[in-house]
Formats: sequence, C-alpha cells, structure tokens
Amino acid sequence: MNEQPEVIATKRTSVVLFGAYVEFMKMMLGNLFIMCAGSATALLTFAGAKGTSSPDLISEAGLKTSVILFGVGAFFAVVATGLMGWQENTNSSLVENAAPDAGQVLGRHNFQSYRWGLLGLAFMFLAGLSFSVGCYYGVVLK
Repeated sequence: MNEQPEVIATKRTSVVLFGAYVEFMKMMLGNLFIMCAGSATALLTFAGAKGTSSPDLISEAGLKTSVILFGVGAFFAVVATGLMGWQENTNSSLVENAAPDAGQVLGRHNFQSYRWGLLGLAFMFLAGLSFSVGCYYGVVLK
C-alpha cells in the first residue's frame, strides 16, 4: 500500500501571480470607469431633461473645473485599483504561505489587508463622486 499524499493546492509562481494581478487590475479599473461614466451620464441626462436648460448642454464656465474634476476622479480610480490589488496580493500570500498545520490564517497581517480593502472602497466612492461633481459643474453651472 503505497499511498501518496493528495496535493490540494500548489503555490503559484511569480509569473502566474503577476499575470493574475494584471488581469485583476485591468478588469477592476475598466469596471470602475464604467461605473463612474454611468453616474456621469445619468447626471447629464437628468440635468439636460430640465425644461429651462439652454440648447447647448455643456457650460463653458464650468468646463475647466469639470475637466479638472474628471482628472481627479481618474486618479482616485487608479489609486483604488492599486489598493484593491494590494489587498488581493496580501490575502493570497497569507493563504499560500500559511502552514497547513496552523489551523487559521487570520491574524494581524490579515487585519492590515482588510484596511487596504476599505481604503480602496473609499477611493472608489471618491472617484464616483468626483466624476458626478465634475458633470454637475460642466452642465448645471451656466
């Protein structure tokens, strides 16, 4: 009876991890920009539906502020993506480097990973808020 131990999981190589993180970042950043653009489009639609709005929808006075706020929102989206990638990296390294007999993965480092995730969510909110406020300045302020 030559029984070999069953391999449940193997550690991923750095090349595989890098490829996975690149895909994670591309998907998250793309989805974040889609969400921000959706909120900006909805605000444009609601502001443009007013009966008192002029035929030209975009305000020239608020255009500079609007473009600056869109840039700030894009920066926040990139920072949020980086923080969420950092959380994913920390979580996967905690799980993969845990000793099989340790019994638990939770610990002090996992709490720090939790903080990066919350901070990433806060930056996601700020990105959406910047896009929405930029839309407001570009449309509503005449």
